[in-house]
Amino acid sequence: MTYDEIEQLRERHPAWALVRAQNVAFVLSFLSRVFVDGGESNVAASRLIRELDDELYALNQRLGDGAYPRSAKEYLDDWSNPSRSWLRRYYPPGADEPHYDLTVIGGLTSETPVCRPPLRPVRRAALRAVGGWRGPSGGWSRLC
Repeated sequence: MTYDEIEQLRERHPAWALVRAQNVAFVLSFLSRVFVDGGESNVAASRLIRELDDELYALNQRLGDGAYPRSAKEYLDDWSNPSRSWLRRYYPPGADEPHYDLTVIGGLTSETPVCRPPLRPVRRAALRAVGGWRGPSGGWSRLC
């Protein structure tokens, strides 16, 4: 990969934006717990809001009221906004409420150009830096 290709990824790719986000620890810990550790591929909005409400309450109790002042729905709307694209909000066939799935990590599969062989070590190093790389058999097997 060239310098310019990496700069373009750094400036435009949702995963890079997430790593640069001020609240990266909050976002990654929550999304990792629900989607990765929980083995979920999609979650109903009502359940995700309930779980995020609990997370926000616990964090605000521990860090002080106002640490995370927005509602769970506001955070989910932000994270699924096309400008971020960390989550995908959609209606599965036959569902009467929206569901969410993880795109910021799930979108980086071996089929995407980002994961072509020369970039795999870079991606793995970036995932290690945020605590996400678990090795070939330690989870997230669909990642490059």
